[in-house]
Amino acid sequence: MPSIFPMNTTDNLVICSSGVDNLVICINQNAKDAGQIALMTDHIADLHFNGDTQCFPRWLPGEQSKAAEDTLDFGEPSEMPSGFSQEALPHFQAAYPGKPITEDDLFYYIYGILHSEDYRTRYANNLMKELPRIPRVATYEQFMAFVEAGQELARLHVHFEDVAPYAGVKIEYTKVGQPSYRVTQMKWGKIKGKTGNAAKDKTTLIYNDWITVKNIPLEAQEYVVINKGI
Repeated sequence: MPSIFPMNTTDNLVICSSGVDNLVICINQNAKDAGQIALMTDHIADLHFNGDTQCFPRWLPGEQSKAAEDTLDFGEPSEMPSGFSQEALPHFQAAYPGKPITEDDLFYYIYGILHSEDYRTRYANNLMKELPRIPRVATYEQFMAFVEAGQELARLHVHFEDVAPYAGVKIEYTKVGQPSYRVTQMKWGKIKGKTGNAAKDKTTLIYNDWITVKNIPLEAQEYVVINKGI
């Protein structure tokens, strides 16, 4: 980590991959969804940030003497050598002759591939035993599609705190005065005339006696963490 983030002001991007043991657990729980095997950050990552984390940086400050591309504008290029081996970019360029591919493209392509459900399912057996290997997709168009997907995922994951809240959600305060944020047991709202699970109004969350959240999109129910829905 001192070579990846030598100072707290160092700008860098790191793909954090789950360790093999964590992949086995996630894949055994649900082979289709095979867990979240990669997350990106621009800060020093805790060892257990993403399982037992192994980090793959875009840049390796001070570890190589060769100047790196400065397309991400991460400071002085001479101080930010590439995190890729010299063989990596030519290996992918050879698959798409005459097409422009940069190391930045490759970095985001990898991130996009690692989030592909098809990739995680197809190579589930390999992922149980080793760190992810990155295939070359059939066409340049497919390659660039994964680049764009990886860029968007990176933007959402690295800068998640800057994402605008969902505009339709409404927070209601049911009492007058300074609200309490203490939670005893959150529960869903109720639909009149129905019983059991059918009576749960999952567009309304009763946070506590003071706070109710309304207009929650039903698509939020599709969000899953460690094989558990919300």
